[in-house]
Amino acid sequence: MARRAIRLWLIDDSSEPHAVAAETAARLGGIALSHFHSGSDAVEAFAGLAAQTPDDLPEVVLMDFYLGVSERGDRITAELRRLEPPGAAVTIVGYSSVLAGSQSILAAGGDAIVPKQRTPDGVNPSLSRFLRDWRRVRRGESSGAGH
Repeated sequence: MARRAIRLWLIDDSSEPHAVAAETAARLGGIALSHFHSGSDAVEAFAGLAAQTPDDLPEVVLMDFYLGVSERGDRITAELRRLEPPGAAVTIVGYSSVLAGSQSILAAGGDAIVPKQRTPDGVNPSLSRFLRDWRRVRRGESSGAGH
């Protein structure tokens, strides 16, 4: 049976984490990655989905802490939680290079912390492990051979 793609959002103002997440998702397979470079754009998209098609909300959100000059990941996390419809189960992950930032995201309603890392081949092994575990626990799916 084919597994559904995980709906994964990355909210980060820097380009390198987007490249690393894309490479990690491609290697892992079964992930539909959406990129947001600003928290306000992500909040707008989330609000639209929550109101119109809540089944299309992201299942996992990777949230950076420092999102440019005027946005912070903890505030965006709190706003997503406020907009999240009853019964939705969006997992918000603190995905910051600064541990204190990820901890602030947790305090604002986040669920986990995954460190930003990059191997020489452009993947994040911690993110890969988190997504495999998330898939197994939340969906009851195995990661498949070779992953």
